Amino acid sequence: MKYLCAVIAILLIVASALTFYSFSEQQSERTVLHWITVHNPAREKQAKLFEEWMVENGYPPVELRIEGA
Repeated sequence: MKYLCAVIAILLIVASALTFYSFSEQQSERTVLHWITVHNPAREKQAKLFEEWMVENGYPPVELRIEGA
């Protein structure tokens, strides 16, 4: 039974590492917020204003990604 648990643990570790490295291009140095809304050119301006507001008010910088619904 302990061998079965060891094998499962190793498989989970390998799967976690593969998942982490497969999404490495999507990682960002800043916190990423996903805004799911209808895509509209005005949303880009709103996202930029929000990011600037966060920095001006002492919050850590964020990256706001707009995703179409």
